[in-house]
Amino acid sequence: YIAWHSSSKLHGELKRCGNNATNCSVLQQRRFIVGEYSCPHQLGNRVHVLLNALIFGIVTNRTLLWKYCDLEDICPHHGDKSGCDKWLELNSWVPGYEEWSYLLGKEQKKLVESHINARLNKLGKFDTVGGTMLNVGKMEQQQVGDILSRNRNLYKYLENPKLQAIAQDLFAAGKFYTYGMAFNALFTFSLATLPQSLRDQNNSDIPQTLTTIALHSRHQWNVLKGDKVEKELKCLNQTFHKLAPKTKEEKGFPCAVHLMSDRNLTLNVLKPVVRNVFNCTAVVAAHHEGEGLNQEHGPFAGPGFLQDLALAFFHVTDGVIIHKGSTASMLLAELVTYRAVTNNLPPPSTCTHKVFHLFHQHIMII
Repeated sequence: YIAWHSSSKLHGELKRCGNNATNCSVLQQRRFIVGEYSCPHQLGNRVHVLLNALIFGIVTNRTLLWKYCDLEDICPHHGDKSGCDKWLELNSWVPGYEEWSYLLGKEQKKLVESHINARLNKLGKFDTVGGTMLNVGKMEQQQVGDILSRNRNLYKYLENPKLQAIAQDLFAAGKFYTYGMAFNALFTFSLATLPQSLRDQNNSDIPQTLTTIALHSRHQWNVLKGDKVEKELKCLNQTFHKLAPKTKEEKGFPCAVHLMSDRNLTLNVLKPVVRNVFNCTAVVAAHHEGEGLNQEHGPFAGPGFLQDLALAFFHVTDGVIIHKGSTASMLLAELVTYRAVTNNLPPPSTCTHKVFHLFHQHIMII
């Protein structure tokens, strides 16, 4: 896909047309899909829009164009691309909407009826939708994957048998792997995001001696201060026993739990439990401390989450504990799954904990 749809490929076609895109048939015959993103705030939501656009482009043979989201009502506190690049760099092969809409004299149109409501299931055949340059809208989760990862949907939503086969291959290893692969194709963690041990790019091998688990704790309301972690610990308990070697004492194998939260209180509650109850090393990223986007986000949101994510991506292979409905948690599971599978390891054990209710009773860890 990159070989046929990269910025350099488009510029090569433009050059052969005498740098006149409006009269260049090979460029005018292309179909495009536009995906917007911003960072570092609300990373899970905003990055998944571009991931969905890429996956949609692959299965419909459309060229992806990136666009930085600068609409305050859709991407509050979006900043600008240079500020985003400090933490997460968009890879250079991806062509941009602003450049190519100008060169081609084309404007984007909405793929679905509303920019903020992506109803893909009502779209019909994805590969026969009209419009040269379409914007995917606000697809903040796994909307494309939810449909096309199911084989029974391929004939319903794709007309071309070749594209049906491409979609089947694309999701053969599961949705998490596919979205992790899309992220890896689109983005590179910037130096400011990487832990010091990885900045030389000589220490990014998958660890072989430790059982490694990433635990993401997400508190969605400001009334939850961060100390309510019973559901996370229940998941950790299940994951720990599932991963424990059958031939060893369950509390006797080397393990590390990467703790991910935007609140100090959560980390301070979890660290002693990981050490004293599970006898594992508690790992916490060195965070850039800032201000959350709103009251439901703690000081380690935004850049801090990217630092958590980068550390987990390079060091976690065996288990992920994620929050139901959190796109940040989705991103964690996607990246860990992708890196494990590409290193010929099994996909990580995944445990999903649900939203904590204020009157939830304590769960005892056995």
